[in-house]
Amino acid sequence: MHSKIYQISKGQPLYADDFVEAYDFQPEDYSHFADYIDNVDNESYDELYQALERLLEGVFTREGDELTYIGAEKFMVEWLELIKTLANELTTESMKHWYDFYKFRSVNERTHLETETRMYYDGELMSFGDFMRTIFAEAKPNDKFYLGSILDFHY
Repeated sequence: MHSKIYQISKGQPLYADDFVEAYDFQPEDYSHFADYIDNVDNESYDELYQALERLLEGVFTREGDELTYIGAEKFMVEWLELIKTLANELTTESMKHWYDFYKFRSVNERTHLETETRMYYDGELMSFGDFMRTIFAEAKPNDKFYLGSILDFHY
């Protein structure tokens, strides 16, 4: 199967010289999640924008090739409510069954934070979930984000 790596920067647009390419990564950078990484030609950012709009509605706005962080309060409240709901379903009896523990593991999947998509942010290759948790912790409303290269990987 294939997925994408999206390069993104905060504050300053990325220019062609700044774009990361497949040869910038060593196998030890990606062997825990991919067989190989490859450059992608003629790829559009629309795919990522659509994913962000669908997965994280109300977190970013888009104007051209610029993403503006507007905040994650609504997303975080919904995420927390999901965790609370699952926690309230637990009992000492249900804790004996693996299924109930699996529900907690799937919280990030249900909130779309865990996908196969990877991000290259601040010189670090990370999961989409780790990227978003970093943004939630560090970004302030009206912070600007810019996309760089898009890479393909096989897993």
